[in-house]
Amino acid sequence: IKTFDESESVLDKYIDDGWFASQSSKMGKIFGGAVCLMIGIAVIFAGFTPEIHKMGVKTTKYIQENNKEDLTDIADTSADIKSGAITKTTRAIKKGFTSTEEDDIAKAYCKHCGNKIDADSKFCSNCGGEQ
Repeated sequence: IKTFDESESVLDKYIDDGWFASQSSKMGKIFGGAVCLMIGIAVIFAGFTPEIHKMGVKTTKYIQENNKEDLTDIADTSADIKSGAITKTTRAIKKGFTSTEEDDIAKAYCKHCGNKIDADSKFCSNCGGEQ
């Protein structure tokens, strides 16, 4: 047991034997525990990574198998949309090369069917689509 010496200040005694020493020891243990915990989590995660990947593959296969009809409908609709857009674009380009500038001044093309309509039309006269 340390005795209080006249040459030693009260603050030095408090730091060496008192609250600060006990708190720094606790903080060291807490920090060390946190580091060990993080290392443990990293090791566990690294060990389960292949299992997590397998679960992801199984989930994807399950979704594909149970939703084949929906996925097929989505793919078909997407193909139809792209096909229609290509047809409309091609038609508009061909008409653009063969028409005169006078024909195009007051005319526009329908957003939906590609039919030539008046530039100020709110609806297409061919398909009825709103412009």
